[in-house]
Amino acid sequence: MTQLDHLVDEWIIGQSHGGVDSAQYQARQPLMLEVMSLPDEAPEMAWQFILAVIARKPPQQVLQVLSALLLEDLLTAHGPLFIERAARQAATCDVFKKLLGDVWLDPEDTPVWRDVYAIAGVKPPFPEGLRTRSAERQHPADA
Repeated sequence: MTQLDHLVDEWIIGQSHGGVDSAQYQARQPLMLEVMSLPDEAPEMAWQFILAVIARKPPQQVLQVLSALLLEDLLTAHGPLFIERAARQAATCDVFKKLLGDVWLDPEDTPVWRDVYAIAGVKPPFPEGLRTRSAERQHPADA
């Protein structure tokens, strides 16, 4: 088992049982923090981690955390470097495309924010960078 396989398997377990207050998460807290640092400290490993989690077909709650934390952080920190790969991945993986549409980005986060939503086929959650807590996402089927 590789280090990446170990991180992915343990992270999925930690995220699958009720969040940060669960015993599973708490028992893995150092690992969970290590994974959270990947987008900033090891973006290539973060990309591989994201793809590996998707390949394991975890529960929806785990995918939501993956999108909201790791994918969003990776795109915020390194969007221009990963946008082409994200487009290729979204073209072949519906799960990745859905996760891409679920990130919350605006112009203050990354210059590729519009590209992210165009690839995902969804409207940006914030008009021209104005974030509001009540912003609702509309998928093409909802429009």
